Amino acid sequence: MAYLQASDPSASRFIHPILETAEVPWISASSGEAAMAHLLELIEASGSGSLRQSLREALHES
Repeated sequence: MAYLQASDPSASRFIHPILETAEVPWISASSGEAAMAHLLELIEASGSGSLRQSLREALHES
């Protein structure tokens, strides 16, 4: 569904290409709680199509 990114920016340079290839959206936030809250909001607002695609589009727009 989505990857909740650790706050360590050095890790992102390795994981982002993998996530992009797999078409998995990622959420980066100041805490796991904030990331999960954001993810749940996006899931609630998603339409009836592909959840993964809906999350990718919503995260790309923000």
